[in-house]
Amino acid sequence: MNHSGQSESSNHPVTKEQVDMSLSSWCHLSHRLTGTVLLLIALATCVLGCGDNSPKQYDVSGTITFKDQPVPAGMIYFLPDGPPGYANIVDGKFDTREGGRGSLSGKVKVRIEGFEKGAGLKSYGKPLFMHEIEMDMPATASTQKFDAPASAAKNVVQSTGTGPGP
Repeated sequence: MNHSGQSESSNHPVTKEQVDMSLSSWCHLSHRLTGTVLLLIALATCVLGCGDNSPKQYDVSGTITFKDQPVPAGMIYFLPDGPPGYANIVDGKFDTREGGRGSLSGKVKVRIEGFEKGAGLKSYGKPLFMHEIEMDMPATASTQKFDAPASAAKNVVQSTGTGPGP
């Protein structure tokens, strides 16, 4: 304040340069705030909406027989247009929740590979068959029953014990 009770700034007129600098600072701050707000919106969108975009896979369990007998050992594969599902077959039973991966819903090729029991818990013996079918898998966990026909045995290449074939 000066002696007359007025502020000193009122005695000095504001110059065009000061106004331009003030507007420039305001614009710069406004751009920074806008950029920061946009960045925060993008991050929030990603956190809320950019989760796991992989298709939903559903657990499948059930039984598999070959020549009316439980399949001793093997693998079952669910082969859609996307990530495959699979499970071990032990004594005619399988469950994707036990060391496997569930199946997508919709049209899926199911491949079943059956073996005699091997020497160890998870080892396979002689190949018995390979069977493929197409089916529509439900969009929920399911229990399935598969019966590989005797003709599926012809799909197995028998080893002669002399190494790889021609």
